[in-house]
Amino acid sequence: MRQKLIQIGKEPHSEFISNPTIVKKTGVSRDRCLSHLKRLKERGLVDEKFGRLRSERAERVYAMYFTEGLPIQAMRRKVRYKSFYMTVRRHRESGWNVPLPLYVYDRLERRWILSEMHRRRKR
Repeated sequence: MRQKLIQIGKEPHSEFISNPTIVKKTGVSRDRCLSHLKRLKERGLVDEKFGRLRSERAERVYAMYFTEGLPIQAMRRKVRYKSFYMTVRRHRESGWNVPLPLYVYDRLERRWILSEMHRRRKR
């Protein structure tokens, strides 16, 4: 049990794995998993941020954020997670290792996309 948690904790971007996923990967009850996780955090065997993410939807968006490199707006539309931008901002402010987006719009692209969005709304 503890070995599984330590192995999961050593994976890249493991702090962005949600509690339900950790419970599924270990195959034990939620209470038992969280108590083991708490002990491992106290001993320093697992990062303090590991297992803090509560939402599986946020986990899916973060997985896309690290692999696909899509703009934040496209990802949150794809997974239907409206407040993803604020979640990223809050995690950055609290010290999480969230890299900058791989895809960044320049001013002209952003203006064109916004004008397209307004045209679609008017229809």
